[in-house]
Amino acid sequence: MLKIFLIVTLLLTCFSATALAAKSEIYEYTSKAFGYKIVCPVKPLVKVDTKNKRELLVFASRNGEVSFGYQVTFDAFDNKTTPDFNKASEKTLNEYLDKFRAENIYEYVGVNQITKDIKGVMLINAKEIEVKGDSGEVEGVLTANVQRVFTFFRTKSKRCVSVELIIDDLDEEDLMNFRKSLTTFKDK
Repeated sequence: MLKIFLIVTLLLTCFSATALAAKSEIYEYTSKAFGYKIVCPVKPLVKVDTKNKRELLVFASRNGEVSFGYQVTFDAFDNKTTPDFNKASEKTLNEYLDKFRAENIYEYVGVNQITKDIKGVMLINAKEIEVKGDSGEVEGVLTANVQRVFTFFRTKSKRCVSVELIIDDLDEEDLMNFRKSLTTFKDK
């Protein structure tokens, strides 16, 4: 019995070490279509959509659906109507962010430091959204199948970029790793 326990323990330890090593693999992706680089958790399967100026970097999928990936979009927001997050006053930024907060579909809305010189806005959609009727009373709750983290910013070359994290079960480690990937984003 002790022999079986030791073998099972050894196998579980090996499996855990292998899973940890696989999770910590990194890959620097260079986009030929849009001229940017970003460090990814693993080598992605890439789907390019030049018409909509975006790429989908797929790290994992289930039943044909993306369960873990990044979507990188260029010309993602209007340069004229969106404040420059790097130069705008705190008052201007708060007024801009209040528009997203008012929608009530985000769990998190805030300005985040992407790199030393670049700030961006990060939005995390809520896992559960209350549905209110005409009277203002809660009539039900919708549960999102997938949580998404939206981050948009201007690059050093002034391109308006959005990088979106698509993941089935968002946790703190996923968010931390996504933020680390964002710090490696390099434009043309």
